[in-house]
Amino acid sequence: MQAILEKREGLKRGLKVTLPGADFKKKHKEVLNKKAQSAKISGFRPGKAPLEVVGKYYGSEIFEKVVDELISSSLMRAFEQEKIYPVNRPNIEDLKAKEGDDFEFTAVFEVAPTVDVVKFDDVVVDKVEAKVKPEDIEKVLANMQQQFGTYAAKEGPAANNDRVVLDFEGSIDGVKFDGGTATQYPIVLGAGQMIPGFEEGIVGMKAGDEKVVTVTFPENYHADLAGKKADFKIKVHQVEALKAAELNEDFVKRLGVANGDIVELKQEVERTLTRELNKKLRQDLHQLVFDKLAEINDLELPESVVHEEIHHLMADAQNRFRQMTGKKDVPEFPHEMFADQAKRRVKNSYLILKLIEENQLKADAAVIRTLAEEIAASYENPEQVREYYLNNKDHYRQLESLALEDAVVNYLLTKAKINTIEKAYSEVMGK
Repeated sequence: MQAILEKREGLKRGLKVTLPGADFKKKHKEVLNKKAQSAKISGFRPGKAPLEVVGKYYGSEIFEKVVDELISSSLMRAFEQEKIYPVNRPNIEDLKAKEGDDFEFTAVFEVAPTVDVVKFDDVVVDKVEAKVKPEDIEKVLANMQQQFGTYAAKEGPAANNDRVVLDFEGSIDGVKFDGGTATQYPIVLGAGQMIPGFEEGIVGMKAGDEKVVTVTFPENYHADLAGKKADFKIKVHQVEALKAAELNEDFVKRLGVANGDIVELKQEVERTLTRELNKKLRQDLHQLVFDKLAEINDLELPESVVHEEIHHLMADAQNRFRQMTGKKDVPEFPHEMFADQAKRRVKNSYLILKLIEENQLKADAAVIRTLAEEIAASYENPEQVREYYLNNKDHYRQLESLALEDAVVNYLLTKAKINTIEKAYSEVMGK
């Protein structure tokens, strides 16, 4: 076998493989004999037809199998011989396969880029630090009291956060449309249940008031109504204000603290907020470090791997779209939406691999255990969940991957200039 490697544009390579005609003849005979053992041909018992007859009857099938097997086996040997590691499935070009002649083909593929040095010295990293404060805990408790509150009829005009029970009848150019009518329908003003402009039009109305509210359907609404202007006749039956639940022993018990101790509830809330905050801080720091890593290191990327990553990102986006909308049919988003993210991910995968190999970075067992404990902390039986994650192979590999990511980030931070920024819990966590 002869294998000649040719460098093409970028990371593409062409590998021309030549096998002597005797190899093709030998493989053809082998495949023909194997096929003859099971061949079913009219006039012959299964497996008893002469080789010449089998060859004529199954000629094209046998030829294709011979070609496939020769390409597969010779490519494997050629890759080992030349120490080549393709990153995608090779395309076969210039195939010459004729009994008696040399068997030739060229495999075209891409290889991984060579990473010489990973730069990160003197990079400025804004490391955010934050703590859960008493006012953060009080705000969460206030939100809980709102969530567990009850509505009661009120006098006067409706305001945001009030619940309004109403009838509405929608029409476009005086013609009613499907789904535009309801009676005794409750909505919470400001919650965004209805299309933009609808809830805002009800603010200020009182029980017994009637009004026409004109709105325009969003351009991304379903096709029949998208972008159209509609009039809604509205009659308000009742306006209800939310009365927050009292922060007392019964309320605390409803939230899962068996003894009804408010102090214990606050401690549990603090632990939960701290856990969520630390997780978000770590995620944001990792994202920042990896973004900078990709930004300052130039690297040629294999197009096939970037293309594959784009498809992964698109599939993830489509799954999220299905979950959010409940729709089975989802659009195929433009590839350009994911191109930059895909390139950054692919580039970092090679840079991180170089860092791991060069600095012998490993996943720390203590970090793996801490990660398992953080996941388990939100469950009723944390010890059982923690042990499950530590003893399940798939989950353990995920934890190991996260711990290794931690090791890479910590290593890069030792080379960077750290600029510590203090932020409030709400600034880090957002809404």
